[in-house]
Amino acid sequence: MSSNFRDFKIETKDGKILNVSELCNAIKSTKIEDEDVAYLETLCNKLAYDDYRDNEYTNEYKIVDTLHEVLLRFYIDNNDFGLDETIEVLKVYNKDFNDIHKLAYNSTYYLLFDNKDSIRVLSFKKEEDMLNIIYDNIKSFVKNNIKLIYDQTYKGIKEVEFKESHDNTLKELNETFSLSDTVYEGKDINNNTLYNIKNGLYVKDNNELLTLYTPTLNEINSVNTHKVKDGFDIDEFYRLTDKFKKNEYMEQEDIDKLYFEVRYLINTMQRRKKDDELSEALDEYMKDILTIYDNYPEGLSKEDKKNVIDYRKNSKNIYRKAA
Repeated sequence: MSSNFRDFKIETKDGKILNVSELCNAIKSTKIEDEDVAYLETLCNKLAYDDYRDNEYTNEYKIVDTLHEVLLRFYIDNNDFGLDETIEVLKVYNKDFNDIHKLAYNSTYYLLFDNKDSIRVLSFKKEEDMLNIIYDNIKSFVKNNIKLIYDQTYKGIKEVEFKESHDNTLKELNETFSLSDTVYEGKDINNNTLYNIKNGLYVKDNNELLTLYTPTLNEINSVNTHKVKDGFDIDEFYRLTDKFKKNEYMEQEDIDKLYFEVRYLINTMQRRKKDDELSEALDEYMKDILTIYDNYPEGLSKEDKKNVIDYRKNSKNIYRKAA
């Protein structure tokens, strides 16, 4: 038992927790030390997954939300968590955040909510702006669904409002994807023009179209994918992973391209079947990375470690869906 939570006891009758309010107040008012975190995380997991395991309790949710709230606040305060790390914790505490992606372009940051057939985009000038919003509204972010969070108005944060676009380049892009969907455009907080087709996000840079977020792959005509800058191409992925495995010299452009494609495959894992060619290609690439992570994590970059964490998390979600 952790030192500061030695007297923490759950009192029950017929599966109902009798002292919910008392326990929540204790969690909020007790100072958390480093040695308390493992105990609180273990308790949190036990309660959060109770319905899927022993189903011992019937009213544990308020305690779970309170634990998520104080633990996230502790991580930000004591571990110098930035926005990336905070979002990763939120993905554990609030399953809706699995559909959230942080992007950046031209000194502008975005939180993109991928709703499969559409997107919602929050834009902000500094990562600290969004981190402060999360910190000041932790209870909301760990508990509420994404729609409720995105419906809020936050100072220094702007949701991109998309309207129908008549840009000819984007119409050509739509034809490239063999889609018949409307192309939309909107302004971010720094007045950059963003373009949207289904759940894809694009921007023009010196009249060159850049992909900020690739749309769902099964919506793309694979024959024409190569026409889109930074679009996904399985043959290109095989070429890059082959160079990577052989430890051949790679230009920075190829390194960036490989990381982009790995991130895309990881972000879209739950949309594909396990025996899909793309899933198998990703599994093969991640095999060596997982081995290094388990035996010598110091040998991996921050990006590779993030890939391992997200890959394993998505793999577990796929397993749960299949079960």
